[in-house]
Amino acid sequence: MEILNSGFHRELKYSLKFAPVISCEVLLVQEIPSSVYVDVDQLFNLNKLNKIKTFVPYYIDVELPTSKSSPFKVYMFENVRKSVNITLPLHFRYHEPSDKKFNRVEIESPKIYLSNCPVSRGQGVLLPCRNSSEITDFLELASASFCEWTETQYSTPITLSFLIPVGNIKSYAFVLPITIFISWIACLFLTYVIIKKSREISKKVL
Repeated sequence: MEILNSGFHRELKYSLKFAPVISCEVLLVQEIPSSVYVDVDQLFNLNKLNKIKTFVPYYIDVELPTSKSSPFKVYMFENVRKSVNITLPLHFRYHEPSDKKFNRVEIESPKIYLSNCPVSRGQGVLLPCRNSSEITDFLELASASFCEWTETQYSTPITLSFLIPVGNIKSYAFVLPITIFISWIACLFLTYVIIKKSREISKKVL
C-alpha cells in the first residue's frame, strides 16, 4: 500500500499478489478516517470506465471540515489474479485552525476478504456483494445485497502517515478583517463595472 501525488488530493494504491492463482473474488474493506473523504461521483465515473469497483454505503458530504465528519468504510471489489492493483482516489479535509502547523493523519491497511473460492478457510461474514458497486442512487444504498466473505491474512500490514497543513489560529484576528475588506472592495468594483457596461449597452440600443 502506498500513497501517490501530494497535497490535498491524492491516490491510495494497493498492490496484491496471490499464489497460487485461484478463481475467486477479492474484497478490500478500507477504514477511512474523518479527516479524509472520497468523492462518490468520481468513483461512479471510474466504475463506468471499469477502473475501480467500489461501494460506499453512506452519503459523503465533501464540504464538511474534519471536526464535523465521521470515519467510514469503502468496499473495493476485484477478481483474484496473480497480481492485482487497485487505485483509490482520496481527498483530505480541512482542519480547524490551531497553534500547530500540521496535523498527523494515519490510514491503516485494509481488511481483505475472499469469496467464491474452491477452498475456503475460516468463518464467513456477511458483507456487501460485488453488484453493490452498480448502485448509483443514494436512496438505494440501504437495499444493497450481502454475500458471504472469508477474511484472509496477508504478510505486510502497514500504516501510512501524512502531515496535513493547518491554518494558524493566531492569524485569525488579522486575516478575517482583511479578507472581508478585500471581498467588499471586489464586490463594489464588480458592481461598478456591471452598471457601467449596462449603461453603454443601453445607449447603443437607443
